[in-house]
Amino acid sequence: MEKNIIEISQRLRRAIAVLKGDMVVKTNQNIIERMQVNKSNFSSAINGNTNYLTEEFVKKFVSAFPGYGFDFDSIWYGLECPALVKKVESEGLEDKYNGFYYPEVRVSAGFGENNIQHHKEPVIVPGVYEELEYINVFGDSMFPKFSSGDIIGIKPIDFSYLVYGHSYVVVLDNGDCYIKYVKKGSDQYHVLLSSENKFYDDMEFPLSRIKSLFIIKALISKQTF
Repeated sequence: MEKNIIEISQRLRRAIAVLKGDMVVKTNQNIIERMQVNKSNFSSAINGNTNYLTEEFVKKFVSAFPGYGFDFDSIWYGLECPALVKKVESEGLEDKYNGFYYPEVRVSAGFGENNIQHHKEPVIVPGVYEELEYINVFGDSMFPKFSSGDIIGIKPIDFSYLVYGHSYVVVLDNGDCYIKYVKKGSDQYHVLLSSENKFYDDMEFPLSRIKSLFIIKALISKQTF
């Protein structure tokens, strides 16, 4: 079975989020001590460095938390991804989940009207009191506001509720998906998509090309994993 190192690192970070959410550990240092690994190597592994995120590392992580529901195949191959937090069905909380996580969707890929075609996992996110859709951030155009590897909780809104100058997930008619500041364009028929990272140029699009607009309601930073 083919492995994708980015997806492996995302599953590993979600597993770490589960441990922290249930107060099994408080910090990454607690995990490092249990695994008996170098702090720098641990950081490189969870950020997807192929020199450190190896089968041996994942097996050591799983062994450090026996009986908690993690196994090598779920993290390495994604056969039973532990999800952002606990799997809803395993906890008997079918009526209490507050969102869906789309592990295969990145904010730079197509997402919007056809998101029903993507695999999704019901999740419980502490501190969030409305149902959101969770997707992965990819790229550095919005750094440091949003970093590659972060997960954002989004909710579709009508364009009439747009507040210029705020950040949104914008889906175009060709399926391209951006997380950008939305600003007024050259006229009333255009908008400007602007990045936090000043190395990226602004992009102007006609309003007619925007098919979906999502407000960003939650951020799960990779720094907390």
